[in-house]
Amino acid sequence: TAGMAPFYTAPRARLVEGSAVSRAELDPRTAFVLHTREALYLWVGAHAHPDYEAAAREWTRLLQRFEHASAEVSLERQGDESAAFWAAIGGEGPVAAKLAKYDEQYGVGKSPVLEAPAIEVRLPS
Repeated sequence: TAGMAPFYTAPRARLVEGSAVSRAELDPRTAFVLHTREALYLWVGAHAHPDYEAAAREWTRLLQRFEHASAEVSLERQGDESAAFWAAIGGEGPVAAKLAKYDEQYGVGKSPVLEAPAIEVRLPS
């Protein structure tokens, strides 16, 4: 279900699960990757720098390689999103002009940073 879908962002990648997956996470200055059981979406904001889109594309490649994500990536440009994307993210609606929680990640000298979610590996004793 969409509620259980991981949601990755650029320039800083972070995992969002459960009910936190919504259009409220979208910021037009960046690109986001939504990975569901059925599909892999790459959403690109209207003011996203090409480096942010490139970083998000790299995430899609990593998800395809290591998480067996869909081989096809649905490119969703802000203002031209598919009904399937809106359904996967919990419903269509307006996207904020910008989100304050992302402000420190943007500006002169800032670039995409891909930080993989922490993974705990336990080896047999």
